[in-house]
Amino acid sequence: MKSFCSGLVLFASVVSLVLALFPLNAASGIWVEDFTTKQFCNSINTTAWWDTVAGELRLLPFEANIVGSYDTPGVALGIAVDGDYAFVADRSFGLHMVDISDPTNPVLTGTYDTPGNAFDVVIDGDYAFVADNFTGFTILDISDPVNPTLAGTYEGPNLGQGLAKSGNYVYLACGSFGLIVIDVSDPTLPGEVGSYDTSGDAQDVAVHGDYMFVADLYEGLTVFDISDPTTPDSVGNYNTPNAAYDVVISGDHAFVADNITGLVVVDISDPINPSLVTNFSGAGVIRGLSISGDCAYVAERLTGPRILDISDPANPTVLDTVETPDIASKITVQGGYAYVADGASGLQVIRIAEPVLPPLPAGDVPPVIGPFAVTVDGNYAYLGERGVGIRVVDISDPTNPIAVGSYDTDGYSWNMAIAGDHGYLADGWGGFKVIDISDPTSPTLVGSYPTIGLQDNDVAVAGDYAFVADYDAGLYVIDIRDPTSPDSVGNYAPPGTAWGVAVAGDHVYVAHGSAGLIVVDVSDPTNPALAGSYNTPGDATDIVIAGDYAYVADGSAGLQVIDISDPTNPTLAGSHPSPGFSMGITVVGDYAFMGAFDSGFVVIDISDPTSPTLAGSYDTPGRSRGVAVAGDYLFVADDGGGGLQVFQVFERSVDRLNNTAQSLALHASGTINNIRLIPSQTDSIQWEVSADSGIHWQDIPDTSWQGLTYPGDELMWRATLHYSQAGVYPSCSSLEIELEGGIVSVVIGNFGARALDSGVELIWDIAADEEIRGFRIYRHAGARGEAELINSVGLIPPEERRYIDDTVHEGQFYRYVLSVVTNDGSEILSQAVPVNIKAYALILHQNYPNPFKPATTLSFTLPENMQANLSIYNLEGKLVRTLLDEPLEAGFKELSWDGKDNKGNPVSSGVYLYRLKAGKKVLTKKMVLIK
Repeated sequence: MKSFCSGLVLFASVVSLVLALFPLNAASGIWVEDFTTKQFCNSINTTAWWDTVAGELRLLPFEANIVGSYDTPGVALGIAVDGDYAFVADRSFGLHMVDISDPTNPVLTGTYDTPGNAFDVVIDGDYAFVADNFTGFTILDISDPVNPTLAGTYEGPNLGQGLAKSGNYVYLACGSFGLIVIDVSDPTLPGEVGSYDTSGDAQDVAVHGDYMFVADLYEGLTVFDISDPTTPDSVGNYNTPNAAYDVVISGDHAFVADNITGLVVVDISDPINPSLVTNFSGAGVIRGLSISGDCAYVAERLTGPRILDISDPANPTVLDTVETPDIASKITVQGGYAYVADGASGLQVIRIAEPVLPPLPAGDVPPVIGPFAVTVDGNYAYLGERGVGIRVVDISDPTNPIAVGSYDTDGYSWNMAIAGDHGYLADGWGGFKVIDISDPTSPTLVGSYPTIGLQDNDVAVAGDYAFVADYDAGLYVIDIRDPTSPDSVGNYAPPGTAWGVAVAGDHVYVAHGSAGLIVVDVSDPTNPALAGSYNTPGDATDIVIAGDYAYVADGSAGLQVIDISDPTNPTLAGSHPSPGFSMGITVVGDYAFMGAFDSGFVVIDISDPTSPTLAGSYDTPGRSRGVAVAGDYLFVADDGGGGLQVFQVFERSVDRLNNTAQSLALHASGTINNIRLIPSQTDSIQWEVSADSGIHWQDIPDTSWQGLTYPGDELMWRATLHYSQAGVYPSCSSLEIELEGGIVSVVIGNFGARALDSGVELIWDIAADEEIRGFRIYRHAGARGEAELINSVGLIPPEERRYIDDTVHEGQFYRYVLSVVTNDGSEILSQAVPVNIKAYALILHQNYPNPFKPATTLSFTLPENMQANLSIYNLEGKLVRTLLDEPLEAGFKELSWDGKDNKGNPVSSGVYLYRLKAGKKVLTKKMVLIK
């Protein structure tokens, strides 16, 4: 809403009133914009959010959208992503492997028709583990994604629904048969070693440390102690309101997909006594979900996947909904994309975040001495800090991290791996330690093992084993089945110094200093053996595995990307230099984040692993060593003065790219020579004005008076909202404009339209600082129809504020524009206001344009809420394209057809029929496509 003061005269709209009382002279004016109406918002040239409800100008919420898809032949029920591949459990058509190196263009690479119906899939190393309903369980060798082969099968209870893998065991949810534990240490000979007949119907399972959480349908969430996987023991239960289909663990919470109840959040800090945190029906009807950072991604079956903010688990909120073509069953997240198993529509790829480049500083925790490494789990970051031990930082608000606990070890703490309630610590010369972190504010030592090398540098955990990089003593394999009594069961010590370690399937990958990459076969953990190696040009200090690639922080040689599709023969795929000595590395989606010691850290685009490119960098105050990413934030262990440094590297809250707002022209009674803007804003907004209707723009750097280089009498302003600080979003609640040399003379304060039985009633109000001749009203039929003047005989008198249009047609959609005609004959136009005319019967409108090339718009009007199907047919009656098939509310509807069939192929020119079926009625019209 706006108000305008000239002299002592105040004009305002009838909607609301804003007073701007300032001393004025006869040649000056004040205009106040408080963003409560879009009357002067230039929607064509505005991308930021003119939020009339909040009364703010601000960035739009980030809008997730489908960017790619692959239509599998069956019904996609399960999904897993590993590196550049998505693995789709496609029911009776088995497993489909899809190349997603370009998420906007997924490409099928291979398939395997499993013996049963593929319901779910988990990937580990070179193997896909498939819950294969009607036969049980199938393991596929996917080392060659183009030609997957059968590795092994288990033909137990035939209701394999969902599964999880931990170490050498797969936990298979088998519906009414309960739970089966399968030993997969030899993938070619999987065998049952344990079972438990749950009281419900086991649908899916999640493993967290020594506990397993089962979505047990109408029995809710059941908790098992699996410290001995061969004898799972039921220790707790929370009976959810409806039917538990899926469960994901994050920190001390279990998030349960509970069908029509929506999302059920359960506190599992005491696994024996799980308790309700909240039931959130706003999640919709869900049977699958995934967690990433502070967001839950739920597979909503009626409207499509929903994105929920779970930063406060007790109060989830809906951030966005994405409508997919069919019924979403499962969803998983990697980097900035969510991958959806969408029933009959196969794989759908949704963009859920944009990278923030360059990274934005968000928060920090000063060092005690200096951290070497950082590990993130849930709402906590664990710093390995020399001379201090482990420091625990609460990162529930990443912009305000707070140190909350510590444990002073006797060594020189480096990296820690976390599994369940335990942290497994490489404690430098203090050896290997196990820390109980069930209470993160008070970590305690529960076990240790005295390795013999100079210093333990890194540790990775897989199932029952911890793999420790122990400098000159090489790789240790430590049995951690009893965390209070860890014991070494194997060692492999090639020449050189072991710095970093990562596990994928049966192989451990060691960053081995000057020896480069060492690949160790640990299929028999008691007898680790060399499988392959690649001598990198620098000093390998850290490593991370993503799909078929190992990403190595290689000291002075920067990033080395190694192809490990054949672990026995690693080869160089690509590389990228670093400004400093490369130390720690992590990979998220298309980006590698790497510590560069005294040069801060770098962000490298690895969307093409063979040709990495620099995407961003930041020179931290200290020496960047370890890095970790959780949600939207990068956490950097910044030795030498920086402590813990936090940066925002992804954005899924607001749309930073659509950040410009622009006004329509305001007509002034004289030439504007000088102007002053006084905004009420947060963060950084760049303001510009134009006095010649947008031909020339001039920057307004501050709130002082500015002389205009190009004076004029058509005033416009625009704002560019710069997102410059993590967690602080630019916004403006009011903009005061002061003018010298010209006055905005006519303001359309309100213009509205409503349908009557006899036509459309139009009502308006204006504020004018000069006499006007009268009004015209223009009408557009449909969303894109040409404007027609409806008061064609003379002007509507200047004193009138109401007009009835009695020439409307039933079932039509119109847009009206009010024109104020000034004394010089010029017109000041309002924005268009829409109105739907009620239909008393089903109406199918003629397409527009017709004939058309290459696209046309189809529209229809429903007299009441009903199921509607709009489809395209050729003259032979064969279906070409289904544009719509869903329940709709009454009113005018409009869709476009791009001249393509259901497979996305362009059709030939000719005559086509478009048919509307709504309720029991069918209407058909013809249209002509030309080339």
